[in-house]
Amino acid sequence: MDSAVPAASKTSTPGSPWIRRLMLAAVGLGAAAAVGAGWIAYQRRPPAGMPPIRWRQEVPGLQAQLGTLTRDGVFVGGTGEIVTAWDRDGKAVWNFTNGPSLGSVIEGIQGAFLLGGYRQGTRRVVCLDAQGRFQWDQRAVVIDGIPPTVLPDGNVVTSGTDRELHAFSASGKPLWNVDIQSGSYGPPLQLSDGALVTLGSTPGPGLVVVGSDGRPQGPFCTQRFDQEPNLRLAAVGRDNTVYLAGNGGEFLRAFSRGGPLRWTLSLDLEAASRPVVSPMGTLLLTGRNPKSEAFEVVARS
Repeated sequence: MDSAVPAASKTSTPGSPWIRRLMLAAVGLGAAAAVGAGWIAYQRRPPAGMPPIRWRQEVPGLQAQLGTLTRDGVFVGGTGEIVTAWDRDGKAVWNFTNGPSLGSVIEGIQGAFLLGGYRQGTRRVVCLDAQGRFQWDQRAVVIDGIPPTVLPDGNVVTSGTDRELHAFSASGKPLWNVDIQSGSYGPPLQLSDGALVTLGSTPGPGLVVVGSDGRPQGPFCTQRFDQEPNLRLAAVGRDNTVYLAGNGGEFLRAFSRGGPLRWTLSLDLEAASRPVVSPMGTLLLTGRNPKSEAFEVVARS
């Protein structure tokens, strides 16, 4: 007959409930501390969608209008005397130092760069190759901060205060000049057929059309201005609508070719940049709110 195995007797260690309570309290405090630390880290997290800063370089005197981004992601910008190209990792790949008071830069064909401003005591347009080496320059009354316009065939058109448009080939050969009878404070805008829209006089300040061969084609629209509009704050949409900001007021205007003013939009902003037309047709514009003195972005569908 099997004998029953006696159950183990339960003994109580003096003070053990307090030890267990202290251990549980310590675990709870640790968990609370972990939750608190996680909450602080969560509150300090970057806003959703904000990428980390990839690189930063100090560039004394850099002007916003000097910067352009190439198709390969190389940023080209600089001060009034030095133009520099930085690769995607922030490494300077070349410098151009023989161009004092250059006021603008834009990418041309085959990786070339066109710059406009003072050089050798006169206003000129300068061409550099993709490695920042000097190629050619030509005298042209360009305005600081206003880049040339590069046509699809590589030809370059400049505007300025001499009342003329000047065209040069991609190799720097002068092609044509056309008198527009008014100083143009902005780069010519290119339409879908290759023609150019610029500020001219027919007979008063208005928008005029010049063919890519330099032949005048008449007024763009029937609108005339009491004061000269600032074409550095203008853009062309896919349907050849010209959007003009500024013009002495806080307005955005739209013009169609051959027609009257389409619409005027009160922005309550002092326009600070050229309008940008997205591939979907949304129009964006930045400006300064005179009431709050803050810069804002306005989007219009």
